[in-house]
Amino acid sequence: MKREEKIKEVSDCLIQNLIKEKKCLILVNNRTKHYECLESDEVFKTIIDESGSIDGLYNTLFLNNKNNGMEDKAGYKQFENLSVFQRDQYRANLSFVVNDKERMYELMQSRISDDEMAIFITEQSYLFDHSTIEKEKADTIQEAYLFSMIVDLSDDSCINPNTTEVRSDRQDFMDIKYSDWRLMISNMFKEQDKILFLRASSPENIINTLETRSRFNIDLQMMNVQGDYIWSRLCFARMKNFSRENPRFLYTVYDISEDMNQLLRQEGITKAVEEQNEILQHLDQKKTQFFANMSHEFRAPLNAIMGMSEVILCNSKEGNIREYAGDIKNASKMLLHLVNDVLDLSKIQAGKMEIVPVEYETEDLVRNVGNVIRLMVQDKSLAYEVNIAKDVPKRLFGDEIRIAQVLTNLLTNAVKYTDQGKVTLTLNAVKDLKGMDAIEYIVEDTGCGIKPEDMDKLFDSYERVNLERNRRVEGTGLGMGIVTGLLEAMNSKLNVESQYGKGSRFSFVLAQNYVNTSPVPQNISSNKELELGDKLILVVDDVQINLKVVEVLLKPFGANVDLVNNGKDALEMMKQKKYDLILLDHMMPGIDGVETLKQAREISDYYKDVAIIAMTGNASVTARDEYLCMGFADYLEKPILPDKMKEILRAYIG
Repeated sequence: MKREEKIKEVSDCLIQNLIKEKKCLILVNNRTKHYECLESDEVFKTIIDESGSIDGLYNTLFLNNKNNGMEDKAGYKQFENLSVFQRDQYRANLSFVVNDKERMYELMQSRISDDEMAIFITEQSYLFDHSTIEKEKADTIQEAYLFSMIVDLSDDSCINPNTTEVRSDRQDFMDIKYSDWRLMISNMFKEQDKILFLRASSPENIINTLETRSRFNIDLQMMNVQGDYIWSRLCFARMKNFSRENPRFLYTVYDISEDMNQLLRQEGITKAVEEQNEILQHLDQKKTQFFANMSHEFRAPLNAIMGMSEVILCNSKEGNIREYAGDIKNASKMLLHLVNDVLDLSKIQAGKMEIVPVEYETEDLVRNVGNVIRLMVQDKSLAYEVNIAKDVPKRLFGDEIRIAQVLTNLLTNAVKYTDQGKVTLTLNAVKDLKGMDAIEYIVEDTGCGIKPEDMDKLFDSYERVNLERNRRVEGTGLGMGIVTGLLEAMNSKLNVESQYGKGSRFSFVLAQNYVNTSPVPQNISSNKELELGDKLILVVDDVQINLKVVEVLLKPFGANVDLVNNGKDALEMMKQKKYDLILLDHMMPGIDGVETLKQAREISDYYKDVAIIAMTGNASVTARDEYLCMGFADYLEKPILPDKMKEILRAYIG
């Protein structure tokens, strides 16, 4: 056993009634008749027999002291006559002269095992009966103590053998009543601690507590001689032969300011961290709620603005009016993209971006992202090419929406930063690093490229590279942050190669299950016509302008459309006609969208299978799952974009 372990083991066995500083700790083996000094101060280092014999040890302790007189010899003889078991808790008082001053010690011998005893020596001049306390012994009190006092509650008296650190005049509390002292000393505590001290130090509490316990402590802030409040430990410990009839105790004050300050600092740091985390969590919740509310509040008027601009473009033949309507539509789209970008980035940063894999057609994915950038490409007179390898499967299993979002961001950026030439989308069938079936997506452009020193800025949200050259390029700098966040959520990452002044290449690999390995049709057209002349669609929304917007969006496809502004009328129309598709507003007065959906499914077996699409301004983190759980086939976010409407129509009745 290591020395430190022995010291701890013995010390733990010898916990005293009082907090005392060990002066010497000796382990005695009765079987081998030898001992080991585990710990000793300078006094005992010089006087203890190093021979290791028990006899030499006891001779030293009992006879090598101040007087070496009859009293000590008698004590030693008495000790020698005791059996081993009688020595289990043997105590003796000894005195040694140190630096020409007498110092008083208490020796205690205690059994810790069948063969081993421990001798524990402590300086203890303050443990004598007050009748034997001498003034010169006051200096022998341990320096760790600020104050010590012996109290006899039976006669309401107290004796103070040491006032170091507390009273500069070294005045003793001789012949003072404990009751008077208690009230006087209470003024040394802070107001909030005063009541605690008076309660703890009351004779009734002390007697009741020390009857069942050897000691008790209370930690308070106490004033020192300089007038400063310091953390102090007040120790109340019963003395020898303590009883309710003989209630005598030792009151000791310790300076624990250093330990307490360290603890408070640690607790303060911990509390500060906890409070900071709570604040951040609260702010995160507030931020998420704010973005959700902002999304909903922005989308309602944007739906009207974009929808009515579409109405003007479809119905007006005047060039200037159509130009104005086009400007309104483009500005609204920019605002919508900004709202979507901020909302998506907040989801990613909060770790709440959900990946929902589904089966989807590769052809549809490519066509949809092409539709998004088609007008941008045309406006800049750029070429847009799509290359799909022959071994790319026709049908895949993955999060089509998030993949489309990544590709749309990359393609949009490519178009923005390309003034001439072309933008290319390439799909290859590959294996990922784990050997899983995967698709490699590549977006290339012949644009301005990226400087090597700007590469690190590329993935920072709100950062835009080569700003002096691209100042006219619209954007927030959020797009690449969203791309990297989405790819990370799908266990992928973006690879970038760029040559400044010549163009860039962005690529990523996504593991996806191959559902149908038939080849994808070549020469996919991004503006494939969609004819719905034989289809019947019901649109339900309580806002009249929203009905007009949806009607205009559906008009190019030739479908037959019925418009109603409440759930009750919608249910009556369903009883009269068989609709191929129902677009249903989620939030309506009276019978809302959810209840209308529920009742629609009960009208007939026909409506159990008809696709009912929710129209909503809710773009929250869990919106998709929420509407699917409600029973909707899908949902359209307001403002409804023509391309999104086209996707829904193609997916469910095209």
